[in-house]
Amino acid sequence: MMRPDASRQGPPGFYAYSPPVGLGPPPGVDRMHPNWVCSCGMVSSANEHQCRNCGRRHEAGDRINDIPIAAQLSLPQNVLNSMEDDGPLSVAYNIEPHLAGIRPTYPAPATGQYPFRYDAKKLENFGAIKGHEEVQGYAQASVDADAGDVMDQQAIHKLDHAEDRLVFMVISGWALMMWRSEEDYQRGKLGARNAARPVGWWDMRQAHNVMVELGTDEMDRCPHKIAVLTKGGNVYFRVPYAEDVHIWYNSIRGLIRDYNYHFIRLRDTKHLQQKRWPVAIGIAQTLSRGLPIGERAMASVFHCYDIDYNCILDVGEIMVLLEEIEAGIRHDSGIAEAQDRDSAVESGMSKFEGGLNEIFEKAMFFCNACDKDGNGQLRKDEFIINGQALLSEVLGFTPSGGHLGQAEDACSIM
Repeated sequence: MMRPDASRQGPPGFYAYSPPVGLGPPPGVDRMHPNWVCSCGMVSSANEHQCRNCGRRHEAGDRINDIPIAAQLSLPQNVLNSMEDDGPLSVAYNIEPHLAGIRPTYPAPATGQYPFRYDAKKLENFGAIKGHEEVQGYAQASVDADAGDVMDQQAIHKLDHAEDRLVFMVISGWALMMWRSEEDYQRGKLGARNAARPVGWWDMRQAHNVMVELGTDEMDRCPHKIAVLTKGGNVYFRVPYAEDVHIWYNSIRGLIRDYNYHFIRLRDTKHLQQKRWPVAIGIAQTLSRGLPIGERAMASVFHCYDIDYNCILDVGEIMVLLEEIEAGIRHDSGIAEAQDRDSAVESGMSKFEGGLNEIFEKAMFFCNACDKDGNGQLRKDEFIINGQALLSEVLGFTPSGGHLGQAEDACSIM
């Protein structure tokens, strides 16, 4: 057996061929900085010992601490990371930023590989304001089809209409605008100086319903009447083709849905939701069992869901009411994914195949049937009188006989 040469042996505890262990420079070397920065701000490599700008000498191991802050702000990041006063070099030195990947924030809603698409479904059902801008076309500014014939010329001249009263109607954002012609709209839509201006415009955030009356194409030039019901009155216009009716109808109805629902959602808070949740569970239990609801209970429901505190229930608040009652039904059934309010509301959305639009249609039916005077404002007495019967009908419950009495008699639901 060969013994190592004594001349190659070091002091006790020294292993001649052991590699350096740990981060930083090897043992025995204080620093391994690839460059140094002079007090004038000039960057030089470690092999250079004299500044090319001011001539200052720099030897290995010298530390320059008088670099002005203004000069340091102009230095590249990799130089700052390797400066002598920044400590030993780390593994992050000289790493360039790179693109790790591009991924969607939410999975695609129609992709079947995601079993739990809560974020995507939330965007589908609660999503942002829909774009209804640039819904446009010629229409007749008239209530009756023969208004152009019976209207005197003085009135037509005063309103600056053509003899047939054809105007160019445009839905842009929340506004319904009436222009004299498409050419005027194209010139004036950007608001240039001395450009044409609309004849009239209406704020669709004040609208609460839209009605359609179909006519006969052979009889009139613009046979189909559209009426937009607003809080300040009604807006009437007529369209020439049946194919255009559903476009105007669905666009205006979409504006009503989006504004009212998002108006309430912006004013809803976690505190209000937690206060309403026991009420929603109680109403759900009563409706599912076909039991009567007293006047005081209906009054409590009215005030709990009057989220904007105007003593009126709008269609957006009725949508929230239907969402939470359906969530309360699933919570009362003991479904595991409906133990708390938020998860129960998310689970209850699966009941509505049409998503938010189906809830809106049910809420519109409720409001139209409950609002007997048709002013778009659901008062407390109207809700107490007709609320339980309509909630049962909208949510698919049939109350047992003899409990509700006559719907027109408020005292009968005690």
